[in-house]
Amino acid sequence: MTNSSSSQDKAADGSGQDPGASPHYALDMERELSHRVKNMFAVINAIVSITGRVKNIPQEAAEINARIQALGRAYETTFEGSHTGAFDIGEAIEAVLRPYAQSAERLSLEGDTIRAPSATISLVGMVLHEFAINARKHGAWRGNGSVSVKLVAGCSEGLTCDVSAGDAQAITLIWTERGGPATDADTVAAGGGTEIVDRLLATARGTIERNWTEEGLEAKICIPVARVG
Repeated sequence: MTNSSSSQDKAADGSGQDPGASPHYALDMERELSHRVKNMFAVINAIVSITGRVKNIPQEAAEINARIQALGRAYETTFEGSHTGAFDIGEAIEAVLRPYAQSAERLSLEGDTIRAPSATISLVGMVLHEFAINARKHGAWRGNGSVSVKLVAGCSEGLTCDVSAGDAQAITLIWTERGGPATDADTVAAGGGTEIVDRLLATARGTIERNWTEEGLEAKICIPVARVG
């Protein structure tokens, strides 16, 4: 059966080709997706803020909104090239962490260039947001210290993760704080951020190793990532 509307679209395009296959069409769709997702995050933020005022829990609402905003920044890096389904993890890491670092000298990013699906981008964004909050409250970014984040293909530093589901590969994130104050691990562990990270990683079949030093947190995370083209 011939699809009359599809035939009309091709004729209107003037080339006899499906306009949906053109680079311009893909770019327009990415811009439209970006616009809609940004609007969605703005609406969610407004709902959380209003609820916080009505319920008289503004601090809790602000913490939730900070997580939503971090997730939004991570997703902004997936708008371009969304038709490929593969995104640069490093770009998402920088987008999430730059506002907390406050200056380029206080954040160092290095390691392998790894592309991953959007689910991994959101996971990495949320985990690093919690690390950044802890660094601002208790660690290197509380004072004049710095943070380095290294991204490595495979499970390194003696870590393992479950890559048995489907065609998955492992990646490792290494978070290192320098120049911060000595941190009370019990104080940090008592916060909700630690539990959020642990639950996110457990759901993703990943693992984490934390080491509290005189200069702040050192953490190593290994997570499985679906292979993308």
